[in-house]
Amino acid sequence: MRGGALRRIIVASACAATFLGATSVAASAARYASPSGSGSTCSQTSPCAIGVAVNNASTGDEVIVNPGDYSVGTVLNPPLNAYVHGIQGQAPPRIHFAPGSYLWLSAQGTRASYLSVDGSTTVPMQVIATSASADQVVAASTGASTAACYVFGTLTDSVCWASGMSSDALKDTTGTSPTITLRNDTLEATAANGGGLDIDATTGGNITLNAVNVITRGIVLITSSGASITGTVDHSNYATIGGIGAGTTSVQETNRQIAAPSFVNGPGGDFREVPGSPTIDAGVTSAANGPFDAQGFPRTINGTTDIGAYEFDPFAGVVIGTTKSKVKKRKAKVSIGCPAATPGQCAGSLTLAYGYKTAGSSSFSIAAGAAQTLKVKISKRAFKKLSGKGKLATQATATSTDGAGTSATATGKIKLKA
Repeated sequence: MRGGALRRIIVASACAATFLGATSVAASAARYASPSGSGSTCSQTSPCAIGVAVNNASTGDEVIVNPGDYSVGTVLNPPLNAYVHGIQGQAPPRIHFAPGSYLWLSAQGTRASYLSVDGSTTVPMQVIATSASADQVVAASTGASTAACYVFGTLTDSVCWASGMSSDALKDTTGTSPTITLRNDTLEATAANGGGLDIDATTGGNITLNAVNVITRGIVLITSSGASITGTVDHSNYATIGGIGAGTTSVQETNRQIAAPSFVNGPGGDFREVPGSPTIDAGVTSAANGPFDAQGFPRTINGTTDIGAYEFDPFAGVVIGTTKSKVKKRKAKVSIGCPAATPGQCAGSLTLAYGYKTAGSSSFSIAAGAAQTLKVKISKRAFKKLSGKGKLATQATATSTDGAGTSATATGKIKLKA
């Protein structure tokens, strides 16, 4: 098995310099890949194919993978300390592996981040090196009797989803002694006879498992004679855990959740939480969880971290605090509030309408927990109608987006007075 994970590290070699000698520095390079890339330049203006960008990289290089769909027929094997990642704030790149191909993080210090990978016959995500890591990676396997992920390093804020018969979300089998670290991961197998987290220590293997804030359907610890699995599982959601085999298992469980999580569409691979899921605000908040969840939202929303790869965003829009407004100099004052639990700020626009016509609109940007009084300029047509009747009933529509990228619409009725 091969594996690895990406971690962003800009590496420069240590240099010895004396008053007689010159300094020598080996600097890392930034390489770019795009779905239509070609050649070997791999620059921002002339990106190359992802296989060239990753496999021809040097120690410590950064590989920036542009959004889009990649059909890959080779093993992607980044070198020592390389960092391969998508671009935060844009859609994560989708890498579709042909049979026999996968992301193989076998070199120490490699990191993979903000990617979507899938395959049908081989494990698409393999983090094998003990100091390798992957975060914000969604790995999906559709093949039977396989797995979505192998991890012998660190996996954070990621999804491993196996939808094939008798397949495991995360499956590790080894006779060595790695420390497997899982934080804020969702490990789900949705077909018959599938498994969530299966750790198998064969003869001579002494595996340490440390899992925090993990969702999985079940944990199976398998040991042969002379092997052991030790460690901790904390603040995690799983229905079952069991040890099998002639070896030793000693895994301490703390703050376990048994009630099933609620997903948007678990069978379809959408493991985002819905309101009422017991995993919301039930995890351990720590810098070790990373700054973002699997989709790029802040890792902590509403003051506490969720269990699993995704952070639930309760944002339901701004609060329209005005029901009546006196129009002066063709301007109406409307109070807008941004809920205190909102990540970041509320930014958007307010529109006042009467019938099918717009009376006026205004944009806003409000910090969480704050309110702002907008001055909405009323159109000449609406003002004429208002002046004639002395009042005008309007429908207020405020469309806004919070700092996590969630959009919501709030409505209200505002009576304008002359």
